[in-house]
Amino acid sequence: MNAPEILEILQKDGLGEGLELFEGPQDPAILVPAESLKKVCVHLRQDRALCFEQCVLVTGTHIEARLDKNGEVERAEGFEVMYHLRSYTH
Repeated sequence: MNAPEILEILQKDGLGEGLELFEGPQDPAILVPAESLKKVCVHLRQDRALCFEQCVLVTGTHIEARLDKNGEVERAEGFEVMYHLRSYTH
């Protein structure tokens, strides 16, 4: 299962508000607003179609402001936390 499919399941289950697909240079990711993090993580673990049983790694990084293609601030300066999850079932 890939990130777009996971995002689609989350949206179908009513958890898609504020979620964004990030197509990085290597691994795609789903951006989750901080206020939705716990609810989304619990759903990722408990939903039978997803079953993310293990948090393999948690990393954090400082980001500078990112600009979109038009030079507008896309994301403000701050910190990001990345959760690397694994499903042994799938």
